[in-house]
Amino acid sequence: MSSAGWQDPTAIRDAAVRRLSQQIDALDVLVTRNRGHIVEAPPLPSHFSAVSGGTPRRTRLLTLMFVDIRNSARIEEMLLPEQTVHFLSAYLGAASTVIADNDGAIYQFVGDGLIAMFGTSGEIDHGASRALAAAIGIHGAFARTRLRFAMTQTVHAMVAIHTGLATIGVVDLSRRSDFVVVGDVVNVTSRLESEGKSLGLSTVLTGETVRSLSARPSWLRHVGTRCLRGISHPVELWAPDAQTEAFISTQLRGAE
Repeated sequence: MSSAGWQDPTAIRDAAVRRLSQQIDALDVLVTRNRGHIVEAPPLPSHFSAVSGGTPRRTRLLTLMFVDIRNSARIEEMLLPEQTVHFLSAYLGAASTVIADNDGAIYQFVGDGLIAMFGTSGEIDHGASRALAAAIGIHGAFARTRLRFAMTQTVHAMVAIHTGLATIGVVDLSRRSDFVVVGDVVNVTSRLESEGKSLGLSTVLTGETVRSLSARPSWLRHVGTRCLRGISHPVELWAPDAQTEAFISTQLRGAE
């Protein structure tokens, strides 16, 4: 490849961080409503700074998504190590496209999964509807990737979605800039993903996300209220009903 066509990955990442910082700066609302109370957003600690303007980041309501694979150990049983890498690359790439198409942003890739956030553009439902739409698309992407690699054993994508207060900040390091997401929303979504796996669910949402939806689908069912490990308050769980789960599975098997 000629030097004229080469782009520095670090420069690309820094440009994305600057765009995100500018997007957050453009938001007019610096206080957010959570659980019926007005919550003033605290500034970030002093070691956080903005790429543009030096304005401290503010806490706001966002929708966070954790994506993982149920029974992921079976992938390594079916595929050689190099094939496993190719499978994860294809699947996570497809999932990332679905997330971007639904106005989400990838926060981190973690092992065979990822963390994404929705609602950074100030959507009235804090990105909840887009996140739910992305979840359905991610299951389709996983099924197509399974087909491509001729995988026969039962391996499923797992998607957990929670809406809550998060602080997005930009960290300036000596050689690059990056952004971080901190807050209870991260811990709850992580525990929610683990709980969803233990319950055998493919998609699980919290009550906060369901109540944030601009229109709640009739096929969402209340699973119950759980005390998640490390979370001080009970968490309300919702998931697609059995008929919808069966329909999605049928559609995915049809794709396979």
